[in-house]
Amino acid sequence: MNFYINIYKKKSNSELHQIASNSSIATETRLTCLEILNERKDINQEELELLNSLSAKNSSLINKKSFKEYSTFGDRFGAMFIDGILIQVLSYIPWLFSQFGISAYNQTSGIILTFLPYAYTIALHALYGQTFGKMLMNIKVYDVNENSDCSFKQALLRDIVPVTFLTLLFSLSFLEISLNPSLMITISLMLGFIVFIWSILEVITILFNSKRRAIHDYIARTTVLKIK
Repeated sequence: MNFYINIYKKKSNSELHQIASNSSIATETRLTCLEILNERKDINQEELELLNSLSAKNSSLINKKSFKEYSTFGDRFGAMFIDGILIQVLSYIPWLFSQFGISAYNQTSGIILTFLPYAYTIALHALYGQTFGKMLMNIKVYDVNENSDCSFKQALLRDIVPVTFLTLLFSLSFLEISLNPSLMITISLMLGFIVFIWSILEVITILFNSKRRAIHDYIARTTVLKIK
C-alpha cells in the first residue's frame, strides 16, 4: 500500500476524485486515492462512505488471503516427512558406492550423510523454491515481498543455524584426540541442547505469527505460501 501512496500523492485532488469514482479501477488503487483525499480534507460524504466500504472489503480479502495462503503449518510437517523419506533413500548412495569398492566414498560418507539433508533443501529451494515434499504439499518458499522466488543466498540463510551447529559438532570428531574426553562430551551436549531449543522455538514462532513464518524465515527474509 505504501508503494501506491507514494505514487498517487503526486496527483492533484481532481485526478484522485476521478480515479476513486471509477469502478473499473482496482480496489486497492481507489482505496489509496480515497485515503489521500481524506488526509487532505477534500472528501465528500459519498466518498467517505465508499472509503469505509472499500476498507472493509480490502480487510476481508487480506484475512481471507492470510487464512488460505499462510496456513502452512501442517503442510510443512507433511513436506518434512516426505523429504525425510527421500533423504533416507539418498543416504544409501554412499553405501552403494562402497559396495563397488570406491574408497573415496567410504572416507567421506560421514560428511555426506551429515550434510545431505541441508544440501538437499538448500539446492532445491534455490532452484525451485520447493523441495519435492513441498511440491507434493503445494507450498513454496518466496521472498518476503511474496513477488519473487527464493534466492540461493536466502536458501542458504534458511538453514545457516543448524548447518553451523552441525559443522561444530562434526569438527569435534577431529579434535577427539587432543581434547579432554569429558570436555568434548560437555561441548557436544551443549550444542545438541541448543539445537533442540532452536527447533522448539522454530515451531513456536510459526504458531504465533499471522504469516506462519519460522525464525529461519525471518533470518532469510522469506515466507512460505500455499500455491494452486
